[in-house]
Amino acid sequence: PEIQDSPLTQIGRTEAASRQAEVSLLNPQVVIVSPLHRAIQTALISFDHHRRNGVQFVAHEGCREQLGLLTCNKAHPISQTKVDFPIVDFSLISYGEEDTLWTPEERE
Repeated sequence: PEIQDSPLTQIGRTEAASRQAEVSLLNPQVVIVSPLHRAIQTALISFDHHRRNGVQFVAHEGCREQLGLLTCNKAHPISQTKVDFPIVDFSLISYGEEDTLWTPEERE
């Protein structure tokens, strides 16, 4: 069975952590991220230096890489994601509790 809004794998965590030194050289004012869990996890790990220095993380639906077909691309209810990632601003997310952007019939 597929996992809804799949989390970042251990390999993904390792890869994200391996980019921290390079990413710390950037000077972002804000980090815009997909509202999917694995994308948020990647951003929080990769941009850890900036997070610790107060850079804001904002979720935006336009950053989602895929919207349909695979269950792993269906977002969790936004209330759950807000609890899981309280440091991220979800005020721009419009789909609410049910991911209305995802469809099981086709990929975008």
